[in-house]
Amino acid sequence: MALAAYPTSSRASYDQEWVLDSGASRHITYDFTKMINVRPVSITIAFGNGSEAKASHIGDVPFTLDNGSTMTVLDVLYVPEATSNLLSIPQSIKRGNNFEFSGGECYIVEIGA
Repeated sequence: MALAAYPTSSRASYDQEWVLDSGASRHITYDFTKMINVRPVSITIAFGNGSEAKASHIGDVPFTLDNGSTMTVLDVLYVPEATSNLLSIPQSIKRGNNFEFSGGECYIVEIGA
């Protein structure tokens, strides 16, 4: 399942695709330019295929959703070697977001703090 979203950061001027991942424990991006409130970290990420990569930063990614509301994904890890932006469904649910899957589409039906 993929989510097309529009970052609201003034540094971002094009669409950004995110893969909704029910198995990911953390949000991950390979695009540093979309991040705000960035801080350095040193975290090793293990991917499902057994490979590992280092996250060098953590920050937030703001979006404007299709209905015009805004959402900021918190604590996104910057992993330059990642090949996709991953939105962790379990991490989002922990933060109060609810997802509805219907007809091949996914909707965020409640946005938590």
